[in-house]
Amino acid sequence: MDRVNNLLTVHGHQPIGNLPHIFDVAYQQAYLPFMRHMAQQPRQKFALHFSGVLYDWFSVQHPDFLDQIRALVKRGQAEVLTAGYYEPILSLIPDEDKIGQIERMNHFVREKFGSSPRGIWLAPHDWEMGFPAIFSDLGIEYALVNCDKPPDGFYLTEHHGKILKICPLSPVKLEDPLSKIPSEYLQMASFEESTPQGRIYLPGEVYYRNFLIEHPEANNLHKKMLYISSKLQALKKGKTLFGDKARDAQLESAGSELYRGQCGDAYWNNAFGGLQLPYLRAAVYQHLLRSENEIEKISRGGKNFVELVVTDFDKDGNDEVILSNNLLNLYFSPTCGGAMFEMDYKPAGINLLNTFVRRGAQPGYSLLDRFLSPAPVNLAQQPYTFMPHRRPDEVGVKMVYSGRVKETSIRLEKRVDIHAKLSIVHIEYVITNQGKTSQDFHFGVDFNFSLPAGGQGLPAVNFNAENEIKLVDERNGFAVLFQVDRPAFLEKGNSICPSWKFTLAGAEEWKLKIVLRIEA
Repeated sequence: MDRVNNLLTVHGHQPIGNLPHIFDVAYQQAYLPFMRHMAQQPRQKFALHFSGVLYDWFSVQHPDFLDQIRALVKRGQAEVLTAGYYEPILSLIPDEDKIGQIERMNHFVREKFGSSPRGIWLAPHDWEMGFPAIFSDLGIEYALVNCDKPPDGFYLTEHHGKILKICPLSPVKLEDPLSKIPSEYLQMASFEESTPQGRIYLPGEVYYRNFLIEHPEANNLHKKMLYISSKLQALKKGKTLFGDKARDAQLESAGSELYRGQCGDAYWNNAFGGLQLPYLRAAVYQHLLRSENEIEKISRGGKNFVELVVTDFDKDGNDEVILSNNLLNLYFSPTCGGAMFEMDYKPAGINLLNTFVRRGAQPGYSLLDRFLSPAPVNLAQQPYTFMPHRRPDEVGVKMVYSGRVKETSIRLEKRVDIHAKLSIVHIEYVITNQGKTSQDFHFGVDFNFSLPAGGQGLPAVNFNAENEIKLVDERNGFAVLFQVDRPAFLEKGNSICPSWKFTLAGAEEWKLKIVLRIEA
């Protein structure tokens, strides 16, 4: 019987934003016992990869654990792999960020363990045909690739002539099939002792990209990350020739926060929750917003501003509208009922609309318009025309829908404005009966907030005598004040759904003002 090389690789990771006690449990029950066991087995070679999330945690909570790894590396037993530092899905982030994340991990491994990584750990389904060219330029010689049907053995692949060794992974229980091999034929080997069997070309994976199609929450988070990354890259290209230490420090801080915001767990569902867990999404949004805050300190010089951007943010072929100032970002989709799908309160690093709904349901957006009578009409998927407007200290957008509610022609105009220096959103509605006869209407607007912090859903709320509701986020130290200028009916549930009944004669208008005010 030929000897069998066993290339043992271990992987440890915790998502950005995971609950603190989970880190402690994993360390005490998995990471530490394993490393102690391997220290007692000097002939058992192995490769290991911990994500930068864990390296940061070890550095603060258990710096001696890093010393244990270094000792195993020094005696030639352990080989430390590289990866994107904060465990991004590499195929979903820009090439500049791929390189930056890997270079950060390479630097950490060299500084802490005294070795230069030669292999890279890739997340399941995370493979692109162009990876060999990128990895080769970073000094990476081989990649560990998770495959559904892995070929048996070590292979070579290439892209544009850049060569990379491929080791397809197949997770198995250690007792099966290793227990069937007599121990004298089983040899614990390293990757440098393995000889490639030939050339292979692996197809690129589309798993994560299809997930972005199925779940708009994941797509919005992904496109937010790309949007912030593009802003940062534009700033880096404008770097001064003479150097500016303060600016360089801000760029470094913005990049670090962006990299944390690229931690892949919140961008897809996995066995541990992923996208469905509100605290993982919240953590990623927080780091992305911190990055954006740093970027604005550089680009705006700390001055107050208002900004209006019209762009195909979610990359669906239709324009979205983004209103921003020092304190707020508001994202609107005119083709989706003029809905607001993101509302960022920048000082706290929170997207107040960080909701999640099951696949196939209507997204949990806000400013969703609907008529309950004279016939049920949901405008969430109806396209609105839109017109942005700008003034020196104010930006806004007017969105308009024209259609029918039962037999009556109506025009619905929705206008949203924000001003510099203020965390206040002004919303105005004008509904016009374009028919010739009088008609009774029952009109409602849905707001899907993700307060209280860390959860999804709202406490029981009612309008007070002043027609206002106050939602308090005690953990992050702010409140959202919701005000209307007309008495409203209020539906109970996981969202705020005020509605109004009114009668309009032919050509008559009905007007409504709503104010959202964030108070710290």
